[in-house]
Amino acid sequence: MLHQVSTPQVNLEQLANEALSSRQISRVHQQLINTMVSQNLLASKDRILVDLILYGVRNGLISVVD
Repeated sequence: MLHQVSTPQVNLEQLANEALSSRQISRVHQQLINTMVSQNLLASKDRILVDLILYGVRNGLISVVD
């Protein structure tokens, strides 16, 4: 029997818009995104949005806030 890990539903398009416009993302959302990437839970369209957010975080364009 396989165990499925449940992840909260997130509107990645809305999250990306908010992160890119405010230049901030919460630590919880960052961790959720990292989990979704590591578990390969993203459609290709969503992966593009996530890559934009993570690029922004890595390059100091988007700040991670608590």
